[in-house]
Amino acid sequence: MKRLARERITYFLVAGVLLFVAASAWPRAARTPQVSRDEALYRQALASGLEQDDAIIRRRLVQKIEFLFEDPALTGTPAEQDLAVYLQAHRDKYGGPGKTAFSQVYFSRSRRGWRAVEDARAFLAKLAAERHPPEQSPPEGGDPFMFGYDFPDESRVEIAAQFGGDFAAAVAGIAPGSWQGPVESAFGSHLVRVSERTEGRLPPLDQIRARVFADVMNERRKAAEERAYARIRSHYQVVVQQENQ
Repeated sequence: MKRLARERITYFLVAGVLLFVAASAWPRAARTPQVSRDEALYRQALASGLEQDDAIIRRRLVQKIEFLFEDPALTGTPAEQDLAVYLQAHRDKYGGPGKTAFSQVYFSRSRRGWRAVEDARAFLAKLAAERHPPEQSPPEGGDPFMFGYDFPDESRVEIAAQFGGDFAAAVAGIAPGSWQGPVESAFGSHLVRVSERTEGRLPPLDQIRARVFADVMNERRKAAEERAYARIRSHYQVVVQQENQ
């Protein structure tokens, strides 16, 4: 009986040890890190080459590398002097529009054809020979113009809207005083006399600092992107393989 009791005690001790070991091992197994569903599928997709020849993935990768170009370390932070210089160099962008007062004599291309420009030159020479006072309307000459003869207070944008951008640019370069031309528009040839020009008012930097800062940073980012792209492109070359004839 004593032997049987000792054997039972031994069995209970062994069973208890086994249960303890099993109980201790189970939590550790449960805590073993498992690969997430997304990670497993992502790795399988890469292993299968699914990222290749995919326009959406390709564009996303391009966007990520472009985002790296916006690193402030590549652009730097503009100093106060940088903002002031930029503002002065872009007065037309930030200032109010300048105004120009001018008169014009029109020579219709639809009426005169190729002679329009020659007739305008001949009439300009006539005005000079007669010493016609520029402040007076020219004598008979030219053709009727739907927008009229005098333009007392026009911005460059307004002139471009009526005559075209090239005409507006040419008028911007004419000094006030005498008749000049011919200046071409979409309608024909014009003689132009600028009587007065007023410059647009440029606001102080303090009033538009945020806008100027944003514009400077935008230009710097574009420049940094172009430099980075040039460096990257230099590492690659295009090889065109020609088919055998």
